[in-house]
Amino acid sequence: MAIFDDSVICPCGSGRKLAECCRVIIQDSSGKTGRFSNMAGALGEEINRRLAGKKFSGDKEMQEAINTIVNERNRKPLADFCGLSPREIDAMCRRPFASPWLVHFAERFDPPPQAPILVLYKALAEACAGSGLKATAMGNLPRSFVREAVHLYWRPNQQVEIARFLGTFNEERFHDLSNTRTIVTSAGLLRKLHGRFHLTKKAKDLAAQGTDVLYRFLFIFYCDRFNWAYRDYEEELPIIQDSFLFTLYMLQRYGGKYLPFSFYQKKFVTAFPRIVAECSSTPYTAAEKIAHFAYSRRALQRFAWFFGLAEVKSKEDNPYFWGAEIRKSPLLERFVIFTPTADAG
Repeated sequence: MAIFDDSVICPCGSGRKLAECCRVIIQDSSGKTGRFSNMAGALGEEINRRLAGKKFSGDKEMQEAINTIVNERNRKPLADFCGLSPREIDAMCRRPFASPWLVHFAERFDPPPQAPILVLYKALAEACAGSGLKATAMGNLPRSFVREAVHLYWRPNQQVEIARFLGTFNEERFHDLSNTRTIVTSAGLLRKLHGRFHLTKKAKDLAAQGTDVLYRFLFIFYCDRFNWAYRDYEEELPIIQDSFLFTLYMLQRYGGKYLPFSFYQKKFVTAFPRIVAECSSTPYTAAEKIAHFAYSRRALQRFAWFFGLAEVKSKEDNPYFWGAEIRKSPLLERFVIFTPTADAG
């Protein structure tokens, strides 16, 4: 019989659900401790040690004894989880917006949030006001608007660097702008009608309530509804998105100074080691490197930085995150409040 619900997070420290990891089976429960198979060593050994020699009146009593051990372990802080317990990791991954005992998100904050996605969305919203913004024959944003967005978004030296690699700017080559349009369209804020882009009523209502309300809406939609694997040609790796709060927790805890992306890559893979097995190595790139790259791009660049929750310092101020270092932003501390606070340590 199964010891506990397969849908809960596995207490072995993998970060995966029990059914996908170390499902425990009692092979003989007739008054004996039983033999535990397919179980990560430490927990299985602890259960066997603590129940050794004990006799039980039936399965229910044995179940209660096992649950006590598992619950104790699930509440124990683990170094691999940066001091969080499996129970806290479970809440972060499965109930990020419904665990107020662990984290809550500010509804109003001052000054208003600033983030790359807001820069591009506000430019798009302004251009779509009135009669709307005419689309190209291919249905994309017009190049004249893309050029304006480039000047708003990148510093002059970065614009030169990007132009050197990409040539003429269009929406498909300006990935952050293209992603912003995809996100806000999916969120119901933008639509295309008769060859023109228009803001929806939802977009206008959110704008009337203030930038912080708009930001909170986009944040929740992006974390909860949008597929982070969209258009990046890597493996699905849903744990990167499911554990977005763990990424923010690490930035809260360690992000008081600039650290290389590799610092967070390694800590993430330590916490969720099975991600490596989900990556297919190539003759030129090991699976672990692929996992590192996917994590950096999705969690650090396209999420933490793009939503203004982290600040990035790149080598020679390049716009491609080459040799980049990252630290938390003031917005992260105002918007995401962990309990207890994720102090550095």
